Amino acid sequence: MADVQLLADREFTYRIMQRLSGHHREEMQKNVRKYTVDPKSRYTIDFPCAA
Repeated sequence: MADVQLLADREFTYRIMQRLSGHHREEMQKNVRKYTVDPKSRYTIDFPCAA
């Protein structure tokens, strides 16, 4: 993975965590029984596809 891509992914993750730690908890999946290790199962926002 290129350094630029790594930094972009890190920034994206940081922004998601900022949003979820504040007032945007509605972006999380309500049914915790559906949670898996895949972040897409927990968050209702779009994640970029891994190349």
